[in-house]
Amino acid sequence: MDETGLHRAQTSMVLATSLYRGSHLVAGIAGVVQHQWNRPVQWLILAAALSSSAVVHTTARRKGRLVPRFVWIDVAVVGCLLPFCAYLWGGAHTPASIAWV
Repeated sequence: MDETGLHRAQTSMVLATSLYRGSHLVAGIAGVVQHQWNRPVQWLILAAALSSSAVVHTTARRKGRLVPRFVWIDVAVVGCLLPFCAYLWGGAHTPASIAWV
């Protein structure tokens, strides 16, 4: 793949992952606002997810590609740590109540 093709592929990947994450965050915002608005821990978890996503995707947008270090940190935080926090401290003890995480 030539340099131009590689750049286009990387740019497309950044856009696709940003849109995919954005759709999940919209669902998360809706879930917290509709069902868990009175649980401060859920708001903190949502803020952490938004912050992590902003770092990953802003950096990717600036560099024109996803930065592996930030992606791995995001996976650890949003994919591993936040669901456990929602379960342990967020008052969400059923799969449906933490599904947005």
